[in-house]
Amino acid sequence: MATRDDFLKPVRELLARRVGYRCSNPNCRVLTAGPGDGDDGTVDVGVAAHITAAAKGGKRYDPHLTKEERRSAENGIWLCQVHAKLVDDAPERFTVELLREWKRLSEQAARLEIEELDKGLPARQAADIEALKIYAGAFDRSAFKDHFHVEMSMSAFDRAIQDSVVALSTGTLRDRDGNVLAQTIGRSALENRSWREKIGAVIDLLNTIVRRFEIAAASGAIKIHGRGRDLETYCINDHELGHWMDATRGEALKLFSEVLAEAGLDPLPWAPYRHFSRW
Repeated sequence: MATRDDFLKPVRELLARRVGYRCSNPNCRVLTAGPGDGDDGTVDVGVAAHITAAAKGGKRYDPHLTKEERRSAENGIWLCQVHAKLVDDAPERFTVELLREWKRLSEQAARLEIEELDKGLPARQAADIEALKIYAGAFDRSAFKDHFHVEMSMSAFDRAIQDSVVALSTGTLRDRDGNVLAQTIGRSALENRSWREKIGAVIDLLNTIVRRFEIAAASGAIKIHGRGRDLETYCINDHELGHWMDATRGEALKLFSEVLAEAGLDPLPWAPYRHFSRW
């Protein structure tokens, strides 16, 4: 059995503290530490995961690294137990480049949260409103305007949903080409608890759409055309599925629009319901 180059305790603690003990998956950001049952006990459900494997034969193993490099903080990422397992099970999906981007975004989000603590309450409330303005830009994509039954670009759909979840979770707004347009605080750093909860529900709804889409594609309810080509498109053959996805997306837009209204901001530049009538 190959010898593992596991992280030492100081490295594990460093990885956790640099992201505020939150999962580094920008779609998750769940808190991984808290008080235990006793007066002095704690609960830790986080994992210091290797970006490239700790031992030969592991996922994303890099033979060019030394033992010290392999168990260094640079080769680690802090995750919740769920995403640590997913990352280990699907290395072809969770690449080295993706994990390093997660780590960068999560550390940046944690830093912005700390900086916001230095501001007084009025300033933090103003920061919430500025963040909402940036979040709103994430929804200016065709994936949030067209019926799901209309044939659409796979890459555009994937990018739009992913970028929107990242924008809400970490405050990083990107354009269609991946360029950063703006940076603000993430959802977890919002002062207004109600807005945090509603935006958290928006993220859950968007992730649900993605998971349902993957299941439908695997079962054939959604047809993928041009696999492996520069332009992949999808088409939903099941009208009921299309209605469900339209309605779920509509609920996400409705929740976000409620937050904008509560903040006294202009609504999204399109009515969140007009695209969801039956065809």
